[in-house]
Amino acid sequence: MAKDLSEFSDEELERELNQRERQQSKPTQLPHPDWSVVKTNAEEYLEYLVEHGRADEDADHYIFESVMDALYGSDIWQFINSF
Repeated sequence: MAKDLSEFSDEELERELNQRERQQSKPTQLPHPDWSVVKTNAEEYLEYLVEHGRADEDADHYIFESVMDALYGSDIWQFINSF
């Protein structure tokens, strides 16, 4: 049985509204991603491995960011940081 809106707290209502807004504004992938930065980061990662004999601790983070930028554009971070 459905609740009357007055039974919900302001915080619960605001959380639900924010969730619905995020679902409506979910970014879509760019039609032509620019993979150049991803390729550069991947190459730099391999060069670091060869030079230092170990992985750069932050490399996976940089590669992830470059993939998200390539697929969705730099505005993706406004959406992600809204959570």
